[in-house]
Amino acid sequence: MSGRGRESIGGEGFVSDIQKSPNRESGEAATPSSAVGDDLWAGQSRFASIMELAVTFILMIAAVITVLTTVGIVMVLSVQTIEFFIVSKASLREVFLGTTLSPDAMPPKFGILPLVWGTFTIAVGSSCIALPIGLLSAIYLSEYAPRRLRGILKPALELLAGIPTIVYGYLALLLVTPVLKAVLEPFGLRVPQFNALSACIVVGVMIIPLVSSLSEDVLSSVPRSLREAAYGRSCWPPA
Repeated sequence: MSGRGRESIGGEGFVSDIQKSPNRESGEAATPSSAVGDDLWAGQSRFASIMELAVTFILMIAAVITVLTTVGIVMVLSVQTIEFFIVSKASLREVFLGTTLSPDAMPPKFGILPLVWGTFTIAVGSSCIALPIGLLSAIYLSEYAPRRLRGILKPALELLAGIPTIVYGYLALLLVTPVLKAVLEPFGLRVPQFNALSACIVVGVMIIPLVSSLSEDVLSSVPRSLREAAYGRSCWPPA
């Protein structure tokens, strides 16, 4: 056999050994890796299964408590309403269409129209105060305020929304009403201690953070392209 033949045979043998050696090495290395993988992904542990069941049970209990609370409130109000009509012997017409609410009168009057009218008056009055201020503040925060100033003002407004309503009630009774008396009574306008104007002012101030926060979130969610299109279609030039 010539030298070239021996070299070719030796070269082929060397190449075949090189080709076989990675397979052999990979086969030897695959065995421990597959064993480790089996150990890591053998399945969920007993502790994790118990924790998952516990969390599911707690969430279910929370949901059931929420539903039962709502049902309990409805049941209590229904029972008390039935007891009221039985004890007072008042008719539905007297209650829902009555214009006088005086439980201490003889005979007692249980008309709820004054309550409905008072609620409507305060809702309209407070909206006239809160909607313009809240909407304008939302436009400023969304369109004009610097990022740093917006990061300060928006959390401050949201903190105002967390003030208890009883605090606003005390402010209306002890602060706003005396100020209204001092301002309006010199002009001959009598201001009683319990009046709708104080309630409108205080409730309007109370809901300003809510209106501002919701409006700012809505304005911020509008894409920039739609804003620019609105500027282009508007008859007013953009600021």
